[in-house]
Amino acid sequence: MATLLPEATAVRRRLEHAAFSVLRSWGYEEVVTPLFEYLDVIAPGLGPGLIEKAYTVADRGTGRVMVLRPDVTPQVARMAATLLRDAPRPMRLCYGANVFRYEDEHAGHEREIVQIGAELIGPSDPSADAEIVALAMEVLDRFGLPGATVAMGHVGFFQGWLAATGASPEGAALLEEAVAKKDRTRVADLLRRDGHGESGAARLAGLLDLIGGEEVLDRAAGVVDHPTAREALDVLRDVVRQMRCYGLSKSVVLDLAEIRGRAYYSGLIFELFAEGVGYEVGRGGRYDALIGRFGPSCPSTGFAIHLERLQQALDRVGSEAAYGASDVLLAAAPDRASIRIARELRRLGLRVTLWTEEASRPAAADYARALNIAWIVEPGSNGHGVGDRTAAKVVLTEIRTMRSRRLSTAAAASAVLARRAERPDDGSR
Repeated sequence: MATLLPEATAVRRRLEHAAFSVLRSWGYEEVVTPLFEYLDVIAPGLGPGLIEKAYTVADRGTGRVMVLRPDVTPQVARMAATLLRDAPRPMRLCYGANVFRYEDEHAGHEREIVQIGAELIGPSDPSADAEIVALAMEVLDRFGLPGATVAMGHVGFFQGWLAATGASPEGAALLEEAVAKKDRTRVADLLRRDGHGESGAARLAGLLDLIGGEEVLDRAAGVVDHPTAREALDVLRDVVRQMRCYGLSKSVVLDLAEIRGRAYYSGLIFELFAEGVGYEVGRGGRYDALIGRFGPSCPSTGFAIHLERLQQALDRVGSEAAYGASDVLLAAAPDRASIRIARELRRLGLRVTLWTEEASRPAAADYARALNIAWIVEPGSNGHGVGDRTAAKVVLTEIRTMRSRRLSTAAAASAVLARRAERPDDGSR
């Protein structure tokens, strides 16, 4: 559970602003969900894994068990099935929220996770899957992460593969465990134990080699021939084809042996990665059965981006954005004229910090540098000293060069805004 200091908080707000700017531009509407839920109300959408990780408390009034939300998607699913039951479909919703899950302190996983996500509710065709993947990738692109990729799979392909093995329920569970661990030797041993010959076991164990580009789809057909698997491959072909339309084909990796979340997802699944980061920064997929646990069934797909990991990824690759507490430092005593100038500069879109110390311009400049503020503004008609206060004109000084100009308040604001527009977003917008 992270504590963010001012600079990191500004970066976090910049990321949130960038993400929601993209989501709104695609027609996604923001919703807010409760931090606490009654366990019996939300449990149908959580599954045993998340219920086990949920933090619980007792309601003082009723004694009912409540949980800190461990996931937002079930809340959105319940919203779609109840409060928004009669809303037009397709329905596009998005959110930003913290979720809480118990993790062993040595497991390397966060217990508080900051998420931004989107849900596309209603359509079941591959174009909806492609939209949600492309949307997630555009969010990462807006963040400025280099080399972002998406690894896609389909739970139906693994289901078809598992059916083709003919394994018993007990054997299927062992095979799923071995595939999840990417243990090819164990997979082949289990297949031979279930009666497959050497060549058959080797062919089916080829599931673990199905990672790469679009050619993987052709190779997959030689690994398993089952109706469920073929249907999954057809969906993936459609999605990959549409990724080309979005200009994202070079960012797509297919991984047909990725089965994490199989109990939750019902179709396409994907994970989001960034260059130089060894873990996913987001994940998503299709979950057609989820909304039906709260009301009438409805196909849905979505994703969630892990904002904390994303911020760590940006820290690793470095960011050109220079954090500044304000745009300008107004160096003046807090009288009527200077307060009027500050109010006008803020109205024009600047962040203004007041310097009210009775001190020299060098002292004000030192303070501005310490806060990474690029400009000093002084009231006055001739720019000589902090005490010359006339509202009609201001003196604008650039800290980097210490060169000053006498301008109207509006012209000074325009000069600062123009320079700010040339710099990477520093969290001020």
